[in-house]
Amino acid sequence: MARRSPAAALVVLGSLAAYCNIVGHSSQTFKTFTGLEPNPSRRDESAITMGDKITRAAGKTRRGKWQRLNVKTVEIEGKEMPEMFETFLSPEEEDTPFDVRQATSTTVDVTFEKRPYGIVRWQPGKDFKGAMVKDVAHGVFVGDPLGQAKAAGVTSGMVVKSIEGQDVMNEDFDVIMKKLGDEALGYKFLRRIDFPIKVTFAKMPSS
Repeated sequence: MARRSPAAALVVLGSLAAYCNIVGHSSQTFKTFTGLEPNPSRRDESAITMGDKITRAAGKTRRGKWQRLNVKTVEIEGKEMPEMFETFLSPEEEDTPFDVRQATSTTVDVTFEKRPYGIVRWQPGKDFKGAMVKDVAHGVFVGDPLGQAKAAGVTSGMVVKSIEGQDVMNEDFDVIMKKLGDEALGYKFLRRIDFPIKVTFAKMPSS
């Protein structure tokens, strides 16, 4: 009777191992047929399960951080808004409530060509109506878009009267910011704007 060579035996064992994997036999089945322990696979079920648990836990932690940030709210001029929103507004102690309806007839028209507009801080009015300019930036070079508002005569204390000819004096602050596509709402909420955009600002009695 002819002896099988070691190489032939290895081929048989390899074929059996492949067959066990294809038909779904466990490593115990392979051991029963061969008397050998199979080599641990990178796709070992226990390793996959542990990896999934770790991945899920890490994902849950990341999601929880943003969920807490968005769900936790604060009251701003009578309206509940995400805490993150207040962070972007950066309110200061000297900010005083204002009624946008008190705006005067003195206006300034500005045509913004691009972002940023140069208005670096805003304040919502009473009942969250209207948007007041609180701080205006200086351009640092010729043609710097950051200097657009200041160059056009926009100053602290002015309020947004209209956007593209549409009166927004009675709109909620966040609605006005969305129409402007301004960073005051945070980059997450920026919307696409077709430039140029015409904005009319009105002076308040104290400005």
